[in-house]
Amino acid sequence: MIIQAHELVKRYDDVVAVDRLSFEVERGELFGMLGPNGAGKTTTIRIMMDILQPDEGSVSVLGEPPGQVKDRVGYLPEERGLYHDLKVLDTLVYLAELKGVERSRARERAMALLERVRLDDWAERKVKDLSRGMQQRLQFVASIVHDPQVMFLDEPFQGLDPVNTERLKGFVDELHRAGKTIILSSHQMNLVEALCDRILLINQGRALLYGPLAEIKQRYAPNSVRVRTLDGLPDLPGVAAVEESDGAFNLTLAEGTRPQEVLRALVERGVEIRAFEVAPVPLEDIFVDAVSEEQQEAGGGGKSDELAQGLDGSATRVPGQRQADGVHHHDGHRARAGAPGAAVRHAPGGPGPTDRRVYRAAVRDRQQAHRRGGRFRLFLPHPAGLSGRLRSLRKRGGGDGGAQGRGDLEGDVDRRGLPGHGRGNGAEHGQQLRRGLGQ
Repeated sequence: MIIQAHELVKRYDDVVAVDRLSFEVERGELFGMLGPNGAGKTTTIRIMMDILQPDEGSVSVLGEPPGQVKDRVGYLPEERGLYHDLKVLDTLVYLAELKGVERSRARERAMALLERVRLDDWAERKVKDLSRGMQQRLQFVASIVHDPQVMFLDEPFQGLDPVNTERLKGFVDELHRAGKTIILSSHQMNLVEALCDRILLINQGRALLYGPLAEIKQRYAPNSVRVRTLDGLPDLPGVAAVEESDGAFNLTLAEGTRPQEVLRALVERGVEIRAFEVAPVPLEDIFVDAVSEEQQEAGGGGKSDELAQGLDGSATRVPGQRQADGVHHHDGHRARAGAPGAAVRHAPGGPGPTDRRVYRAAVRDRQQAHRRGGRFRLFLPHPAGLSGRLRSLRKRGGGDGGAQGRGDLEGDVDRRGLPGHGRGNGAEHGQQLRRGLGQ
């Protein structure tokens, strides 16, 4: 195994960010870590990167303690950490040299990667001249410029437009096919679904689901099929309900009826079938069902609030789990609290359609807020001139500066035309920002 984590615990005062978390990552796999904000994903990654030390438990990377393999590991953090006054190429060369890459080789590889992400024309420009999305692509390149064996990518697609999201997704898949081991943490579950071999779903620092994505999706597959025919649909045995949608028929099967039996009945009745498929279940729906059921079993309300807090992911069989239908489930909170042998159950039955809509809306809202990021969020009907105004505000001050860019004022545009508001550096800076924007 490339990564082995056993019974990890990390506390911040009375908050348990990571709670007895165990998982493994195999060589050459693309491993997804999922969870709401605050689930413990980033904390877990930082433990594997030797940035944080666990309070309990152990972790190894490439068979060694994390601190001994830093030159063989790449890390794309969720926060920006670029030196704004350095040139793009100089930044990459400097970071590669810190990882032991010889200068001429570092420049050659940096230019090749910049060309790959379409930033080669900006090589001699300063980082601060790049847009937010361009800086995100640059930071991705910075995380792999030394050609690491293992890559930790924390929200790699945030701030990217759909075109560049697709390009970066293709690049990540290309690295995976080249044999790199990649740990991907993201709220964009459609991308996790398209890229990852296995996943770990985390809530409140604990693992809810862990295993091959295909097996997890099979376990949660609804008992229904979708059929498209040239004509109508006759009465079929074992079908409890029929709903017509977009020129196809969604058939809800009675308990105990298998899709193959329905297909056989259609053929026997001479129905000309154009399409027949078991209805797929999106990963987002699985996430919603798993989290809401875990909260129900823990005896709690506040589902929407907790969904807005955190999810995390990884995959592999480890001690303290049990197996059901090929999917591994960690022992639940109540099992550790004194119910020996109990485990978190994730039955497809879960909450009703109204509950699911509420939960999905909560997840989507949180995802959108998370993707906005930045120290300030600006809601303007017309974004023209926004970047220039922000740069002029930087020159006036109003931040703590620093290489990590914590003091920079960053803006995202939402065409709803809502009033802007300040966050992070305080109301005074928010007022300064609005005055500079003429609000």
